[in-house]
Amino acid sequence: PVPAPSTASRSANIGEQATTKDLLDAINQLNKLTAELVYNSKESINVSQKIAKVTAIDQQLANYANVDWQALSNADPVEAQKLFFAYNRLQTERNGAVEAVTKKQQEITQNMQELTASRIAEGQAILKRDIPGWNDEVAKSLIQTARDYGFDDKEIATIIDPRQVKIMHDAMQWRKLQDRKSTRL
Repeated sequence: PVPAPSTASRSANIGEQATTKDLLDAINQLNKLTAELVYNSKESINVSQKIAKVTAIDQQLANYANVDWQALSNADPVEAQKLFFAYNRLQTERNGAVEAVTKKQQEITQNMQELTASRIAEGQAILKRDIPGWNDEVAKSLIQTARDYGFDDKEIATIIDPRQVKIMHDAMQWRKLQDRKSTRL
């Protein structure tokens, strides 16, 4: 018969499983972030190209800035009409390009907001799992701890990584422990 594993080896095995799960979670998170970065890079390039198109059209439109349409129409009505149609076509093309840039920027902004909301929700789930008693009061205490360490509210508002929150929680717990020790003395 095969001997039963000892309690120590079972504990080590559980620890290895937890470590493996944490590693897989980290890899999945990294893959997600990489995909987001690739997407955002492609979209930024797309927006930059559209902005370059608008700039090129603006340069072409600048050629018409000093045209005296009335004088040209009197001197050469056919040429004036050709140039005016070209001018209107460029303006229409520019308006379409500006609208495309604006739309794409709005899409990117919305996507970033959705990704941030998703990260925050995932982070909240992790914090509820990993920090006993996680709730709004604990979060408020952590914010105060961060302020005590010199973080301002803008800096605190950017923290969405649950690992950072867990570090702040450890710091808060350490401070509470130190306070208890000093009050006993």
